[in-house]
Amino acid sequence: TDQPITVGFDFAPDGSPIGTPNNIGTPLFFSDPIDNVFAPVGLLIDPGSRAVSQPSNPAGIGAMSGVNTLASDIAANPSGTIVFTFTNGVSAAGFFALDGPTNEVSAAFYDMSGNLITTLQPADPATYHGIESDIAIGSIVIESSASDDYYVENLSFINVPSPAALALLAPTLAFRRRR
Repeated sequence: TDQPITVGFDFAPDGSPIGTPNNIGTPLFFSDPIDNVFAPVGLLIDPGSRAVSQPSNPAGIGAMSGVNTLASDIAANPSGTIVFTFTNGVSAAGFFALDGPTNEVSAAFYDMSGNLITTLQPADPATYHGIESDIAIGSIVIESSASDDYYVENLSFINVPSPAALALLAPTLAFRRRR
């Protein structure tokens, strides 16, 4: 389908809320791992990644943010790097990021074979960072060259139709061409 999918980390694809019951002794709360929660829409997240909420300040991304975001914080995400893997490839993908005082977040977009398509290093920490590509995007690796935390919100992407879906459409497309 060519309809954009947006993941805000507040709800699973089935509509159930992603709770953040795990208080780590600060005003931050973490979900249980969500690495496979979005698999039904073709998205995998680093193993062990957790959504994070701070009820008094939902990540500071303002109107773009729900209660939860995805954090690079070591307690929420063991690697400090956030990796999104698209199981079927996508033709467009992007996200909002909020970075600490350094604004050193970068995003590398890779094709399905792991070849680099492009890297974005945003100057404005609350800007949408994304690309459209003729080459199917297989993953995004988000990291910061500084040691401060960053948060990702509203990941949006457009899945590339699977070969099986295209095969199902082929008779319809052939019929339309003959008219």
